[in-house]
Amino acid sequence: FWFKALQLQILTGLRPSQRFRPRRIQTMANTRLPPVSPRGSGAHWQSQRDPSVSHPFDTPYGIMKGFQNDLANLQAKLEAEQQTRAAEVHSLKEECRSLREALNKERSERLRQCESLDMKVTSEIARHDKTLKHFDDQTTAALRARTLCEDFQELNNRVKALRAEFLSEVDQRNEVCHSLDNRIEANTKGDND
Repeated sequence: FWFKALQLQILTGLRPSQRFRPRRIQTMANTRLPPVSPRGSGAHWQSQRDPSVSHPFDTPYGIMKGFQNDLANLQAKLEAEQQTRAAEVHSLKEECRSLREALNKERSERLRQCESLDMKVTSEIARHDKTLKHFDDQTTAALRARTLCEDFQELNNRVKALRAEFLSEVDQRNEVCHSLDNRIEANTKGDND
């Protein structure tokens, strides 16, 4: 008994307390089975059947019909839910694809900008280095020229100082010579007189 109850619960999805509610049974009982044509001569059976009396299979038929309707509704809901989920999955896949494309486009754009910036920085560094080298060369040449000028000026001053000393010494020697000449002349004059 419990096995059949479990099978019925699995098939219907209802617990035993939910299975046969009076209102549900009433609606199932109100539905009539289609007429059955008996084998052979059914006239005898048809004539004996009273239309006001319900058929013994009408209630089980109503229950089965209710189960079929519930199953059809559940299948329709399941199919609608599956279609909704499929549409959502498709939408998400499209969104992921578009995001991947946008990411790849952004990545390539940034790489291109970085390469362009790198080239600009490299050329600016080269230009700056060239300018610094030119400035260094000019400064070195100016310092060299200034050093040469200062060296020349110092040499010139030294030469002037040496010349002045030399001229002073020449003057002193001339005076000494002149004094000696005067003495010699005086001696020579004194010897001759």
